[in-house]
Amino acid sequence: KFAAMLKYSSHSASFVEADEKALIAPFFPIYYNDVYEVNLPPGHRFPIGKYREVRISLQSKIEALSQDEQSKVDCDFRISPLATVEQLITTHDEHYVQRYLNGKMTELENRNIGFPWSLQHVNRTLSSVGGTVAAALSAWEKYCKRHELIQKKKHNRQGSFEDTTHLCWSAHVAGGTHHAFKDYGEGFCIFSDIAVAANVLLQKYPAPALIQQSNNHTQKNQLST
Repeated sequence: KFAAMLKYSSHSASFVEADEKALIAPFFPIYYNDVYEVNLPPGHRFPIGKYREVRISLQSKIEALSQDEQSKVDCDFRISPLATVEQLITTHDEHYVQRYLNGKMTELENRNIGFPWSLQHVNRTLSSVGGTVAAALSAWEKYCKRHELIQKKKHNRQGSFEDTTHLCWSAHVAGGTHHAFKDYGEGFCIFSDIAVAANVLLQKYPAPALIQQSNNHTQKNQLST
C-alpha cells in the first residue's frame, strides 16, 4: 500500500544525498497550508477545516506505521510558502492580481468568488498557490539531482545501477483552485494554482510537466488546457 511506504519526518528533506539509501528511496514531500487560518463568517458554506483534517489524518496514519515501513520512502510535511507576484503573473492579469492583494475588488467580484476579502484570506490564497508551486519545483529539482547522481554512479561502476529518477513525487494538501480565470475568480477560487505551478516550472525548466489534480468533479481549468 502507498501509506506503508511513507517516512514521516519533522524536518525538510535535503537535496544533498547522504547515502545510497537516500538516493534510491522514493522522494515524496507533502505541503500543507492550514497554518494560515481564516475566520470566515458564521454559517459560511465553505468547509475550510477539511484541509487540516486531511493533513492530521495523513500524519497520524504515517506515524502509526512500523519503522521499517516508514523507512521505505523519504517523506516529510512542509508548510506551504506564499506565492510571489512574479509567480502569479506568469498566468494571471497583473492588474487583477494587484487589485485582489490590495483589497480593491468589488462586492460583486467577491460574491462571485464566494469569500469576503481579508488579509487572512490573502495569505491563505497565496499559500494555496505557493504550496503547489513549491511541490512542483521540489519534485522536478529532486528528479534532476537524482538523475545526475545516478548517471555519475553508473559511469564510475562496473555493471548496472537501478535508475530511480522516476520515484520523485510531491503533493499539496490544498489548492486545486481550478475555477479561477486569468482576470477574475469564481467558485471559491481566486488564482489557479495548477496553472501557475505549470507556468513557473516551464519558465524555469523548459520541459514537459505533469501535475495531477485530485477532486470530485471535472470542470476544466481554462488557464492550463
